[in-house]
Amino acid sequence: MDAAHVIDKVRMMFESHWASEHFELYNPAVNGEALELALAGHDRRSLGEVSTISFANLDVRPYPHQQRMLDALMIERERHDRQRNLVVAATGTGKTVVAALDYRQLVERYGGLSLLFVAHREKILKQSLSLDPPGDRLVGG
Repeated sequence: MDAAHVIDKVRMMFESHWASEHFELYNPAVNGEALELALAGHDRRSLGEVSTISFANLDVRPYPHQQRMLDALMIERERHDRQRNLVVAATGTGKTVVAALDYRQLVERYGGLSLLFVAHREKILKQSLSLDPPGDRLVGG
């Protein structure tokens, strides 16, 4: 059996992951807490406790980079008691979706909450209204 081509494919896949901008070196002293949170998040997702919202009759689930934002917000609130947080990310990374998912988690945890959504474009405000979780009331104008 000639496994050289399989080894080459595995090597190329490893090298592409290693060179990826998303690759991070793991150091237990630095990243141990983040790994524990990620594993706990995986456990929640496997139990069906996923961060999702409905948008146009579709379930919206966070991409990995959005889940990291949500996890970071949770850490700031729960571990550091920082309740006023600002998400800064590049255009097109899904900050509006992150805001909707974060709001949904807060409502599930603490009950009815008010949300002030500020944006520099009306299009973004309309998008945020379309992400209105069922049973919640968002007012836009």
